[in-house]
Amino acid sequence: TFQSSRVHHAHDTVEQKRIMEAGGLIKVSRPRCRNSILSRVCGPDKSYQLAMSRSFGDLRLKPLGVTEQPSVRKVPLPSRACAVLGSDGLFEFMSPAEVVGKIHQRVGRGGISAQEL
Repeated sequence: TFQSSRVHHAHDTVEQKRIMEAGGLIKVSRPRCRNSILSRVCGPDKSYQLAMSRSFGDLRLKPLGVTEQPSVRKVPLPSRACAVLGSDGLFEFMSPAEVVGKIHQRVGRGGISAQEL
């Protein structure tokens, strides 16, 4: 198991620099219920927030540094390997290892849906 992509959290140094240079703000919190950092991109009035720093939609925050540009990496896969594509809706709540574990539980019993993860 390996993670081939980089998570684009707003508090990441590269993401934060781009957003702040464009006039956007980063709101950071550390919820007591989870051992992680949550960050949001927001405008000066903080009335609209986005949980990611890269997005296809959310035109309100595009002028404030949110971009649709993906970070792309070419990775050769061994035979009988599978690739899991997921967004923050999955990986903010499950680690890559947990996702792979769920998939391995289902191998040979049919497919696995996003709802099951």
